[in-house]
Amino acid sequence: SIEAFLFPRVYNEVSPLVKKLNTVILQGKIDTKGNIPKIMATKLIPLNNFYKSINALYIYINDKKTFPLKQLKTILVKYKGDKPVFFKFKDPKLANIKIKTAQEFFINPSESLADDLSRIIGEGNFFLTL
Repeated sequence: SIEAFLFPRVYNEVSPLVKKLNTVILQGKIDTKGNIPKIMATKLIPLNNFYKSINALYIYINDKKTFPLKQLKTILVKYKGDKPVFFKFKDPKLANIKIKTAQEFFINPSESLADDLSRIIGEGNFFLTL
């Protein structure tokens, strides 16, 4: 387990969620001072609003020779939306490079999109940012 702290401003915004014991996603900073790490929460997101809170999709490219680009293109078009999609490389030499797709490949995040991506490129090869 890990402790999480809510500042008064954050608590006032989310107190109905906390009082009802809803499942939430914490966004914040990790404080590693002391013996026990803590999360200094800056935002709580109800789990059922998770996909609405996504800002971008990042996809890792492992090997350009075997990367399923055609299948991925089909998925991105199927879930067309307004959230940008970026490609990043797992190769340490290229780790600082990210490539933004054209707007026609921006996505509308959803659980079914995540399922399709997992099936095509694998769970560890993409991440969503809040």
